[in-house]
Amino acid sequence: MTLRTGGLFFSYSGKAPANPGATVELSFLVYDTLSMFAGYSWMSPVEVEGNRADITLSRHPGHLGVAWNKRWGSFSFSLAFMAVLDFVSVSTRINSIFISAIPPKAHQTFSVLPMATLSWHVASRVSVYAGVGLEFFINNRYYVVEGHDTMGEYASETIIDPWMVQPRFQIGLEIKLF
Repeated sequence: MTLRTGGLFFSYSGKAPANPGATVELSFLVYDTLSMFAGYSWMSPVEVEGNRADITLSRHPGHLGVAWNKRWGSFSFSLAFMAVLDFVSVSTRINSIFISAIPPKAHQTFSVLPMATLSWHVASRVSVYAGVGLEFFINNRYYVVEGHDTMGEYASETIIDPWMVQPRFQIGLEIKLF
């Protein structure tokens, strides 16, 4: 069984291109080169300002996955595929007196995330790793506000237009428990 923890950077949209976070996962070897894992990622809130409203998204993704691992001396390479269920809470701050307050709400998004990771074994049970992946969203949402702006003109405004494919980078520490 292995514990992996580290930092991550994800790119959510053109208005939120670089966001930090942290991840933790627990994995176990199923076969010689195949492992299964489960984990959780804390992601910094995505805050975007618009003309009519500001939106803050708080993401809480959990993931399950499988990985193929290959070791060469003090290095190893893995290809992983994971399913991600993300619980997203949305809070909105209105910037126009012509729009009524929008209550906080929550929803879930589902995505798949293939990742490639390179690890360097620095001690018998300790490794450092770096990984890169692309998260493909199945049911991504746009965050749109409709109403009058401060000049009194009625229109809809897309505050956040998340990318359907979002890059992710991870670096961290891996500890073999047993």
